[in-house]
Amino acid sequence: MNSQQKVVQRMIDRFAGDIIDCEAESDAERLREFQQQAFGEDARQSKPRFTRWAYLLRPDSRLSYCERNGAIVGQQGRLKTTLHVGERSVSAVWATDLRVRDDWKMKGLGVALIGKLLRDYTVVMALGISREARTMFRRQGWIVLGRIDALLKPLTPQGFLRSEDRSNVWRRALGYLLHWICKPMDLVMTSIVCRRYENLRIESIDRLDKTIEPLLGRRLANSAVCCDRSVAFLNWRFVDCPVAHRYRNFGLWEDDDLRGFVVLRRADRFGKDVMYIDELIADEEVLPRLVAFIIQESYRRGVDAIYYEGLGEKVSLVLRKAAFVSRGSGHYFVLHSRDNSLAGELADRGNWTLTFADSDMGFRHDR
Repeated sequence: MNSQQKVVQRMIDRFAGDIIDCEAESDAERLREFQQQAFGEDARQSKPRFTRWAYLLRPDSRLSYCERNGAIVGQQGRLKTTLHVGERSVSAVWATDLRVRDDWKMKGLGVALIGKLLRDYTVVMALGISREARTMFRRQGWIVLGRIDALLKPLTPQGFLRSEDRSNVWRRALGYLLHWICKPMDLVMTSIVCRRYENLRIESIDRLDKTIEPLLGRRLANSAVCCDRSVAFLNWRFVDCPVAHRYRNFGLWEDDDLRGFVVLRRADRFGKDVMYIDELIADEEVLPRLVAFIIQESYRRGVDAIYYEGLGEKVSLVLRKAAFVSRGSGHYFVLHSRDNSLAGELADRGNWTLTFADSDMGFRHDR
């Protein structure tokens, strides 16, 4: 055990008797006052329906909290998954919703809450990490993979503009010019792609069933590193969630075989009406057809832009060919593995398959 590991263990021991798992609705109610102060009254973390859905409905996900002198002073969420690394499958967890009361910061509580996950799981992962936290994680031996890919496709004059450009007449004129050039090209190219795959059809999906299992099996076989996907997980994530009305699920079919699956969510981003790609699973050879549908559907809905964030070289390549442009705003991705034999594969960004469906990226702005 190195010096950093000894520090983590010392903090775990210090708070061992005070860190409790939220197991029932009554525990969630006790957490509300702390969550409202820590996250804000309107934040999703302060809503009982969110806590129930994220941390009580699934037996493998929980919210831990620390209580001292009758008051809650910190919390740490965990979303458990199975991480597939090559031929191996290991226990893993996404660390979410960490908060420590101001007067308890710098006392080791945050280290203890994270340390409990490091002790209980082979791999611990987190997204959306601040600069200060990244420095701490590096010191503790975490692997920092940097920002995940963020790709944007503007569709309207507004979509081509940054917030600070909207009052600039020349930049607004440029936005209209780019829109007039790009929209006809998009419509022509997507029509050509659709004709090339005329044997495939798109259908809306209300609830997933076992028909998606062969597609999930192919996803697993073609991914060097990925989190587990199942019918139960996808229904929990997109169908049974408190804001299910925000998601639109579509399948790409060839006869009775599901060849692709996409989840779209419409939301505001920096004052723009944006279509988010929250999940994208497809056989490589039909991926261009699914991307063409996303573009056509987004034009039909009248959004300003389409936004994708994740890891996956094949998906990113197809999106870039469809004129998605790279942005530097992807979430920071860090992870820790207590199994050193996995470190090399986990540290290679090119091995990963990752989307908004992983971690809490896709719902962290929900209310």
